[in-house]
Amino acid sequence: MAGLLPSQGLLGRAKINGCSSGGFAAAASIYLSSGPPGDVDAWSRTTVVVPAYQERSRLPRLLTALRPLPFARLVLVDDGSTDGTWGAAAPLLRRGDVALRLADNRGKAVALWEGLRHVETPWVVFLDADLDGVTREHVEALCRPVWSARCHMSVAVLAEAHPWLRAFRYWGGILSGQRCLPTALARRALSCLRDWGYGLEIGLTRFARRAGWSVRYVLWPGVRHHSKFLKHGPVRGLLIYLWSFVQFAWASWRDFEEG
Repeated sequence: MAGLLPSQGLLGRAKINGCSSGGFAAAASIYLSSGPPGDVDAWSRTTVVVPAYQERSRLPRLLTALRPLPFARLVLVDDGSTDGTWGAAAPLLRRGDVALRLADNRGKAVALWEGLRHVETPWVVFLDADLDGVTREHVEALCRPVWSARCHMSVAVLAEAHPWLRAFRYWGGILSGQRCLPTALARRALSCLRDWGYGLEIGLTRFARRAGWSVRYVLWPGVRHHSKFLKHGPVRGLLIYLWSFVQFAWASWRDFEEG
């Protein structure tokens, strides 16, 4: 069963190098203090955005798990896949869902930004396409702290992550792509992070600190990612891991710029 990890106190208002976080932090405090109306189903006011790249054999598992969930809409963004991801996903989408197909691979941050254009609900959930084992209980546990206005952003930490991430669960949270937050805050953050590539998650965490968001981490037991070695083979998988770490390092110290 998913469960809350201790919330993390974040820094207060700050200037984010071109991104005016002063008024933004004030807006965030409004979201935190005003919880969802008691007579409104929070599920129906939440959209799920899933970016996917070369996930033909893995994406159907996630979409099948998400189909019964009563969220408003799923927005799938195929980030220039060439392996048949688009065709594998199409039959699993529900009526009212949105599927976008980018002409070429532009990176996760751009894919999420494009997906946000089709979000009309107050809350949005970002999920990676290669997740296995996701249930309604996992998604609800991730969303509830945001729905109830206990934090600005919630982040899922996979309990079944690789050993090095289990040993450093803090980093598992920082690097997690599973997040729930108000749509307005997501748009504000992504406007500054559209070119961050694999460093997007670190960018979101840093942006949250600098903008004064409160963040909660939610443990997701039984959910796992497929390793890049299984996806791409040992040689290409290793190269992708090394490149991602380069981008992680770059994202750890680069400045934010207005998008």
